[in-house]
Amino acid sequence: MSKGQKFLKVTSILMIIGGALAGVSCLLGIAGVAMLASLADGHAAALMLYLALALALAAAVAEFIAGLKGLKACKTGGDAHKCVVWGAVVAGITVVSSVMNVAGGGSVDAMSILLSLVVPGLYIYGAMQVQKGDWQPQQPKPAQAVQQPIQPEQTAAAPAFCPSCGVKSSGEKFCQNCGAPLR
Repeated sequence: MSKGQKFLKVTSILMIIGGALAGVSCLLGIAGVAMLASLADGHAAALMLYLALALALAAAVAEFIAGLKGLKACKTGGDAHKCVVWGAVVAGITVVSSVMNVAGGGSVDAMSILLSLVVPGLYIYGAMQVQKGDWQPQQPKPAQAVQQPIQPEQTAAAPAFCPSCGVKSSGEKFCQNCGAPLR
């Protein structure tokens, strides 16, 4: 497996896990906002939270799909250019959500933004390496040789007639007439 394939495979798995966890978190967040909105009658504030959670859910789905596409590209070597696009989409959504956070009065956490861009960045790097041709088909592990059971040594069939006296035999080891070995 080439270096690009390793980057793409590892980051694809991380993106699948991250996308699944983020998706579950967003669905729980949407349920929580619905409960709070019904209790507080704050529908305007709830609308902004719904929009933010919808964007986060879209990012989670995009991250999950990108991970699946990346694993497929690792195995087949094809569609690596699509993985570059998916990685850019995930990175772009990360930047947009950070800008929305700042616009909504949140603080800028540079470390969080950098960490959020590392996995998509390495994913894009791996996809570009695979796209350049740095791809090797994954070889299946060699199967262990199946040991054949040892067969008893087979001997030649007894001749139909004794080579010494010419009397007909019926499969014995020795001639019944002269005693000469028949096998």
